Amino acid sequence: MADFFHALLKQIARYEGFSYDQFTEHSQDEKRHPIIFADTTEPDGFPNIDPASDELWTDEGWQFGLKDGNGRQTLWRVHGFIENGTFYIVWLDPGHKLYLPARRGPKPKVRAKKKA
Repeated sequence: MADFFHALLKQIARYEGFSYDQFTEHSQDEKRHPIIFADTTEPDGFPNIDPASDELWTDEGWQFGLKDGNGRQTLWRVHGFIENGTFYIVWLDPGHKLYLPARRGPKPKVRAKKKA
């Protein structure tokens, strides 16, 4: 978990210099995009947050990914929402559990080698 938190702090420091428009630009490389809750394990939105009673809330969740110390993609994700230009972290997701494996995109096909 130490590697996760190190990557998180590094990415927060990087995003601190982003404008709202820069952050909300979708990035496949950084896995930064809005969350479509209907496609997740939480179709009703973030658990334990009641949008009707919370002043600090928006209907649009966002996520971004974290890379390991060598700059390689990981399953590590950070989920939250943006309000008045500030990203509020709701869920640290080191196992990428918000999306079911089938929703994470196609897996590479592995072909069996032909026997000689």
